[in-house]
Amino acid sequence: MPKGVYIRTAEHRYSLSEAAIRNWQDPEYRKKMVERPVPTDEQKRQIRDSLQGTIPWHKGLTGVYSDETLQKNREAHLGKTRSDETKQSQSVSRIKYLQANVGPWRDTKPERELESRLQAAGLCYEKQKRVGNMLVDFYLSQQNLVIEVDGCYWHGCPDCFPDGGFGPDKFEARQKSLEVLGYDAIRIWEHELRDTAGGTEIPDFGLGS
Repeated sequence: MPKGVYIRTAEHRYSLSEAAIRNWQDPEYRKKMVERPVPTDEQKRQIRDSLQGTIPWHKGLTGVYSDETLQKNREAHLGKTRSDETKQSQSVSRIKYLQANVGPWRDTKPERELESRLQAAGLCYEKQKRVGNMLVDFYLSQQNLVIEVDGCYWHGCPDCFPDGGFGPDKFEARQKSLEVLGYDAIRIWEHELRDTAGGTEIPDFGLGS
């Protein structure tokens, strides 16, 4: 695949989609993909190094998909529901994937910032802990507290993006689910860490210095 900025044509995207469908219909291919080994830390490092300097195909581009295509995609998902069994299965699959692939090099900048503050405060924590069918950012066992670190744009911070960000805000629903399971949960916005950059205070928590 060529490096640099390029746009896949509709014909190219269709051929890739058809190829993916054909491959997945092959039992041997599915078995191979499901049972493929988890990359080692060294392999992850090599992948990360190989991607340095590569320009994402969509960088600086807008209007890659037409308004008509976007509308069709939205309409295709309207009214669709998933059974509780399907939701649970998808959640477990996603958690397994994240546990296998999430490492320090995948941490977001706000997560790294909060982690440094937790360490400075001398607090014990677990990262990417599975709680029920959720994977939470940080769990402090001594306080029985879950901390979610959310990017302002991606999660629609009301202060930074009053008209809404990229996706829906799901924290309140997650918070209620965590409370049902017996956990306290708070959210720290990206801008709260950015506005106090260089400090050790933990916003909305109070255990930092």
